[in-house]
Amino acid sequence: MRGYCRLTRKSSSLTNRRKRHPYLNCHDYPLCVNTHSVTIGYQSRRPCGESWISVCLVFQSRQTHLLKGGTLMIRFGGPVIPTFESTGYDAEAYATLHEQKGYRAAYVPSGLRTTETHAIRDLRRAFDKRGIVFAELGIFNNMLDTDLPSRNANREEVMQGLHLAELMQARCFVAILGTFAHGRCRDAHVAANFARDAFDAAVELARHFIDTVDPKHTYFAFESFPFNVIDSPEAIARLVEAVDRERFGVHLDLVNLINSPRKYFSSADLMKQCVKLFGNKIVSAHAKDIRLRVPSISVMFEEVIPGQGNLDMAAYLTGLNRLPNEVPLMLEHLETEEDYDQAADYIRFTASTLDITL
Repeated sequence: MRGYCRLTRKSSSLTNRRKRHPYLNCHDYPLCVNTHSVTIGYQSRRPCGESWISVCLVFQSRQTHLLKGGTLMIRFGGPVIPTFESTGYDAEAYATLHEQKGYRAAYVPSGLRTTETHAIRDLRRAFDKRGIVFAELGIFNNMLDTDLPSRNANREEVMQGLHLAELMQARCFVAILGTFAHGRCRDAHVAANFARDAFDAAVELARHFIDTVDPKHTYFAFESFPFNVIDSPEAIARLVEAVDRERFGVHLDLVNLINSPRKYFSSADLMKQCVKLFGNKIVSAHAKDIRLRVPSISVMFEEVIPGQGNLDMAAYLTGLNRLPNEVPLMLEHLETEEDYDQAADYIRFTASTLDITL
């Protein structure tokens, strides 16, 4: 994919015309061209070998969008390279890296500790003055470990993580419930993971962490996965109701909720269901894509760079943009800076067709 930039004049013949583009799962979206708008063109070849096509999309500036009364409901962000540690723990340099990528949200740097008060202060100042929020901090261990010492240590680590997220004023702290197994197997598939005991443990843990830390700025959330009881929109809605805490939020990862071909081919409906059941509780979201491996008699999914899979990104962005609260949308799990840049280009491209400013 390659982009170019130019100025364009208003053309009545193009206004409201609908274009078909392979990035958008072959759905039609309006193409509008405004006087003196900055236009970016992309070319892409579909796997079936169709001819190259070019689509020009209008990118209104954030300033213009806000002057017209628009609201920025999605804060787009992702990891940057180098890491905070690689910058020599230079908060200004680290914040500048995010600013250069055009991100409005960031992950809390890994390895930070609650006792590092100067680093916490410097990071918050550096990011605040650039208008960048900390979207989330995650601790991903096994809080259901069948070994008692390991289980207790993991839960204490999560407690400290929630405390740090509060100090950083991150939008949320996200954890994995885990699995009833021992060792480095937080994602082991075990039958007991779907029992009532697992659900009750999730409720008790969420309440315990929230009541102990008593966060005022951040929300506690579990990330959904197909290997435990928090594996569907219905399960998430039941959990929100059962926990019954204001500071319990929903971390939405739509890809992680796709655990069958039926959901794979209806991700737009899946997103609508999420918004309907708990939209007002969504505090952060992940930006990923998913592909069904073929040919395969068994169902096998794999994460791919956004734009290379089947997730209906247009529906995902539309749903997030209609939420009552501003939500960070964060890239993750990619291997190189080039992969992240490609993913960001695709998501911004898709958002522009929907008149959504990230």
